[in-house]
Amino acid sequence: MKKVFLLVFILFISSCSHNINMVSKDKLPPYQGDVAVYFSKNDCTGIENQLPTNYEIIAELEYYNWGKFRNISVEDIVAWFKADAQQIGANAIIINSCSTVYSGFASRGKSARAKAILVK
Repeated sequence: MKKVFLLVFILFISSCSHNINMVSKDKLPPYQGDVAVYFSKNDCTGIENQLPTNYEIIAELEYYNWGKFRNISVEDIVAWFKADAQQIGANAIIINSCSTVYSGFASRGKSARAKAILVK
């Protein structure tokens, strides 16, 4: 049973990639509030928000998941990006792009890029 669990865990870990590229040199404390979400392009959801005018880019975020064993939604990506943003002290994210990754007959993953920002 332990071998099966280990195999499933390894497959899960190897099926997704996650990257935080810090842009800001400042080390910010984790943000405790709700992270605002903006979409700069409408290829994710058909939504395009009015972007804030005065902000600082804290980090560039990337996420890639094959979607093995489940379909990854835009809501899943938003949740992961929001958690990353909170950890590095950003109070908002701008999702720049996302696309569907076809990884099998029924599996649908996502690839996305975003910026973690500090709205002033």
